Amino acid sequence: MKGTVLVIGGGIAGMRAAVELLLQRFKVYLLEEGTCIGGKTATIDQLFPPSEHAACAIQPLILELTSNPNATILTSSKVLSLHGGPGDFKVEVLTEQAGTKGDSQSTELTVGAVIVTKGPEIESAESLEQLGLEFNDKGYIKKDPHSNHPCRTSRSGVFMCGTAQKPKEIGELVVQACAAAAAAAALLAPVRGSELVTPTESTTLPISPTDEPKIAVVIDRGDVNLSEVLNLDEYTRTLPGVECVEITSYSDNGSKITELLGTGDFNRLVVAGPSPITHEYLFQRHAENTGLNRFLLEIVNLHNHCARVHSDNGAAATNKARILMKMGIARARLLEPIGQLRVTITQRCLVVGGSPAGVACAAKLAEMGLQVELVELTGDLTKVPGNDQQIVTPLLDRCRAQENIHVHTQTRVESVEGRMGNFKVNLVREGETTTVEVGAIVMAAVMDVENESEGAGLEEALALQRGEDGFYISTEGAMNLLDFDTAGAFNCGSARAMLTTEDALIDGEAAASRAACIIASNTMTRPPTISDVIDKNCDGCAYCVDTCPTRSITLLEFMLSGDIKKVVEVSERTCIGCGICMSTCPKKGIDVKHYRLEFFSEMVKTALENAGDEPVIVSFCCNRCAYPAADAAGSAGIQYPASIRIIRTVCSGMIHPNIIMDALTQGADGVLLCGCHPGNCRSREGIRKALDRKEAIELMLEDFGLEPERFRLEHIAASEGPKFAQVVRDMTDELSSLGPSPYRQNP
Repeated sequence: MKGTVLVIGGGIAGMRAAVELLLQRFKVYLLEEGTCIGGKTATIDQLFPPSEHAACAIQPLILELTSNPNATILTSSKVLSLHGGPGDFKVEVLTEQAGTKGDSQSTELTVGAVIVTKGPEIESAESLEQLGLEFNDKGYIKKDPHSNHPCRTSRSGVFMCGTAQKPKEIGELVVQACAAAAAAAALLAPVRGSELVTPTESTTLPISPTDEPKIAVVIDRGDVNLSEVLNLDEYTRTLPGVECVEITSYSDNGSKITELLGTGDFNRLVVAGPSPITHEYLFQRHAENTGLNRFLLEIVNLHNHCARVHSDNGAAATNKARILMKMGIARARLLEPIGQLRVTITQRCLVVGGSPAGVACAAKLAEMGLQVELVELTGDLTKVPGNDQQIVTPLLDRCRAQENIHVHTQTRVESVEGRMGNFKVNLVREGETTTVEVGAIVMAAVMDVENESEGAGLEEALALQRGEDGFYISTEGAMNLLDFDTAGAFNCGSARAMLTTEDALIDGEAAASRAACIIASNTMTRPPTISDVIDKNCDGCAYCVDTCPTRSITLLEFMLSGDIKKVVEVSERTCIGCGICMSTCPKKGIDVKHYRLEFFSEMVKTALENAGDEPVIVSFCCNRCAYPAADAAGSAGIQYPASIRIIRTVCSGMIHPNIIMDALTQGADGVLLCGCHPGNCRSREGIRKALDRKEAIELMLEDFGLEPERFRLEHIAASEGPKFAQVVRDMTDELSSLGPSPYRQNP
C-alpha cells in the first residue's frame, strides 16, 4: 500500500484536496492538463458571495503546493492509463515538455488512491475516460451504486469531487474536496507518512545578531531587455556591509547562492530581482542548504516593483533600483537568526453534537486511525434529529463499535482552555466532571445555551458567534466555510447551516479532514515570525491584550526586587505574527520577529535619503493582498511613476501611527498604507485596526501642519494590479499639486 495520492485537476477543488492531504502527511501528485494550476478561479476578479477576491483566496493553496517538498505538480499532463486497485495503482502519465511542440514524456506513477476533480470539459474528456469509471449521458462521473456516496466512484480507491459529478458553487467545491481528501486519507491510514520526503538537515552556521554584517548579494538580471535597468553591481558594492556582488541570469536554481554561501565567508544574503511572494521560500531553502539561517535572507523586488513598471523611463528606473537596493541592504544588516517553532499536538478531536454531521465526522476520524471524543446532550444518539435516516444507521453502528471513538451521552461541555493542538475540555455528566485533552474541536450542533446552560463556556472560549439565523458564523471567505476564526476549531452540519442529511454527512466528513490536518501529526512546525516582548520596555499596560485577534497575549504580575512587575506573555502556539499588538503599544514593548520596528524605521530613513525633485511616497503594503497587487502590476508591465518606495509588512494593522508620522516628518511627501479589503484580512482584524487609526493619524497631520492628502489608506486585493498602479498615479499627481513636504531636506 502506497501513502501517495494522485489528484487530477488543478482548480480550487484539486488544490484544496491536495493541500488537505499534504497537511495530513501524505505525498501528493497534482496533475493539471493546463500550463498552470489555479483553474478558472485564477482568471476571475471576485468570488460571490462574499465578494472575496479570487487571487487572495487561492494564494495560500498555491504557496503550500509550490513550497511543500511532498507535493509534485504535473502541468501540461494527462492520464493515459490506470491499472491496479486501492492502495496500489499504476498510473501512466503523459507530460508535454515545456517550450517544445509535440515533444512529450511518459511517466509511471505508483499511488494508493486517486481523486478526480474535473468535469467533462473538452480538454479533459479523453483523459477521464482512461480511468475506467462510469459516466452519465452528460459526461459526468457516476456515484458508486452500492454506497451512493457523493465522493465515491464505481471504481474502488478512486474518489471524486469538484465538478467531476456536476457543476457546483465555490463553497460546495471546497467542502466536497475536503470530504474526498478524508476518504483517501481513511483508505491509506495504515501508511500515513510512509512516503514523505524528509528535508535534509544541514548544519547551521553559528551566527550572532551582533556579528558584523558580511553580505553576499546576488542580482538576477531577469528578462534580457531589463538588464540595463538592473545595472547595479558597482553601486551595490559601495553600500555598507556588502562584501560580494554577483550577477546571474537565473537565480532560481540556487547555484550562485550555493557557490557564494558555501565559502562560509558571508552571514547575510540579499537576492535582488524576483518577488519574495513567489521566491522567498525557495531562496530560504537554498540558504539553509548551505548552513545560513533562513531569516538572514532579504529579497529586493527589482523586477516587479521597478524595472517592469518603469520601463518607459530608464533613468528613473535605474535611480529607483538603487534606492530599493539600499533599503534592502539596510534591512539585511539588521536581520537576526531565528529558530523554527515546534509545538506538540494532542492527537485527539472533540466532536460536539451527535447529529448526522457529528457521527459522520467521528466515524471518518476513527477510520483515519485518530482518537475522538463525541459529546451529545441527549441520552441516545438514535434520538437526535436526522439520525433515523437509513444512510446514518451504519455510521451510528460504527460509532458504537469503534475503539477510537468515546461517546459521551447526556453530557455537556462546561469549559475549554488552551489553544490549537492543545485544548483542555471539561465535560459534565450527571454532576460529575471529566477532563479530556484534544488537539482540535468540531462543532456539529448549535448549543442550547438558554435552556440547558449547555455550552456557554465553550462558545466563549472559542469566540463563537451566531448569525441572525441562529447558526454559528464561520470565518470570512468562500474557502473557509468549515473554519472558525479560532484556530483549531471547525464548523459543520447543523451547527453552520440548514442542510439535507446527505449534505450534512459530507459536511461532517469534510470537517474530519480539516481536524485531521492538525491532529494527524504529533508535532507542528510554525514560523517563528511571532510577537516578541521587549521586557525592558514593557510596563504591563495591557493595551495589546484585548487587541490580539487570536487571544495569544496574557498579562502577568509578579514580584521583582520587592516591587510588583507587570509584563505580557505571548503564546507561541497561537500567535500569527500580525503585529496588531506592536502598533498598539505606546512604549515599544512588543515587536514581531523579522518585522521589528527598527527594521521599518531604517528602511524609511534610507528610502528618503537623497530625494530628488519628484514627490516621494513611502508605501506599506500587506503581504497577502497589496504587495502581490504591486507584483501583478509589474507582471503586466503597467506603468506608474517611480515616486513610490514599497515596504512589505505582514499586515496593514502592524504599522504604528508613529511610523507613518516619522516618515512624513523625515521628508516623505506622502505615505500610502495598503491593506486587504475588509473581510479578506488574514489576521481578521488588521485592516479594521488600520481604519480605526486613520482618524487619529489625520489629527496628527493637522498638529504637524501637514495636509490630509499626504496620508492615504487603500484596500487593494492581490488581483488588483491596475488599481494599485492607478492609486500611485493619482497620489503622485495630488502630491505634485501640493508641492514638497515642508519637512523635506534636499541635499
